[in-house]
Amino acid sequence: MLLILLASSCTRCPSDAVCLERGWYYVDEPAEVTHVMLWLHGWNEDASHLRERAPDHQAFLDAGFRLLQPMGSENSWNSEQNVGRDEFAFLEQVVADQELPVLVAGHSVGASMASELACQSDAVAGLGAMHGTFWDPMPSCTKAAKPVRQVHGTADTTWPMEGRGWVGMEQGDIQEAVELWHEKNVCGETLFEENDGPSTCTVWHCGQGEVRYCEHDGAHRMEDGFGERLAAWWVGQAG
Repeated sequence: MLLILLASSCTRCPSDAVCLERGWYYVDEPAEVTHVMLWLHGWNEDASHLRERAPDHQAFLDAGFRLLQPMGSENSWNSEQNVGRDEFAFLEQVVADQELPVLVAGHSVGASMASELACQSDAVAGLGAMHGTFWDPMPSCTKAAKPVRQVHGTADTTWPMEGRGWVGMEQGDIQEAVELWHEKNVCGETLFEENDGPSTCTVWHCGQGEVRYCEHDGAHRMEDGFGERLAAWWVGQAG
């Protein structure tokens, strides 16, 4: 990978990170790479977010995931692409040289950015969104359908099920987002329901990529063991 070391980015780039023209990211490697995940942190967090959740971080490594962990703009993500850095261009540059299909996943605002990227870019092959989704208005997804795993808690007041106003923007409704993916992936009737840790998951049989919605009664936090469950789901999708 060509590393473009510009003063504007390197002043903020840690010594153990990969510096690019538009930003930087951490890479953590398993003993053998069989999968790749692009992890997007939430609001007021940073690229070390997943590293700080040691059991989940290790679960991904044990499952063979190369972990790409970029730093958002101002500790967040400009998923609306209305000010500042071109987030799509930056994230597409992060995953550009990967030879394996890339799962993009994130929490809260990171889940929003991940959803937008999955919807509007072919650089990623699947989506794992936790406690966040699109901003309103919902986008028109123009890129290829892909497997989706959406997780949300009914007691979430930071990103309520129906969304809310936040810093001049409107959070999207979780059920509307699931319906968007249901239509995009040409899904039919519910295939089955199953328990997955603290969540009950509804799974749809789709013509172009599974859609799985997992709901629990918790709040705006990643549930314990999420890494193992998300890793297992993607391994089952990607083969």
